[in-house]
Amino acid sequence: MRRGLPLILVLGSCSLYSPTAGSIGEKRVPEAPNQTGAFRSLVDAYLAWHYAVHPTIATLDGIHDHDAVLGDYSRESIQGRIDSIRRYQGRLNRIDRGSLEDAEYYDTLVLEAHFRAALLELETLRGWSRDPNFYRNVITSGLYGLSALAFDTADRRMSLASRRLGEVTSLLASARANLDAPPKVLVTTAIDEFRGTATFIEKDLPGAFEAVKDADTRKAFDEARKEAGAAVRSFIEWLEKDLL
Repeated sequence: MRRGLPLILVLGSCSLYSPTAGSIGEKRVPEAPNQTGAFRSLVDAYLAWHYAVHPTIATLDGIHDHDAVLGDYSRESIQGRIDSIRRYQGRLNRIDRGSLEDAEYYDTLVLEAHFRAALLELETLRGWSRDPNFYRNVITSGLYGLSALAFDTADRRMSLASRRLGEVTSLLASARANLDAPPKVLVTTAIDEFRGTATFIEKDLPGAFEAVKDADTRKAFDEARKEAGAAVRSFIEWLEKDLL
């Protein structure tokens, strides 16, 4: 796992592990190698986990270990995320921050704030149970990353898109199970937004892969695209009939 850039992208830090970062404020006690190592190990482990459970974010951030999936958003998985963040939070709390250099000390504050924000979203705001658009964002960001970012050949990205399209049905099944009396204004907005997503999948997405000539690759993509489009249309009907 590369250090520095991933935490900057995910958490907004500007100094983690930077060899040229200057001191900020009063000079702290020189770093203790064991505490520095513990912090770096925590960051590496957390980022690896974060990208594994947020594969669409990973693609957008240039991490291509999870490009074929949208992620597991079942209620059990969401509870697992909460439990995991609390464990990482516990590891951070056990680090003696006073023994770190300024740059890493302030990065611990960024990481701590990130943990708190993530738990606030999962446990209190609960967009996964209140806002249908939560799931649309997963779909659209997952497909955008593969269609618009030329990090690999068009053939390879089309194959990856086929696999992500193949997960739309199960993702929306999780949405149906998780959504609990969402506000009608959010449902109404989601209906309009999901209609746009259906059009994107059915009509616009193929244009991103016009260069692909392999017949088998195109066939698998078209089949997955039709299935995903149908799943989105069915989800829209469910929103209209059951949640409005």
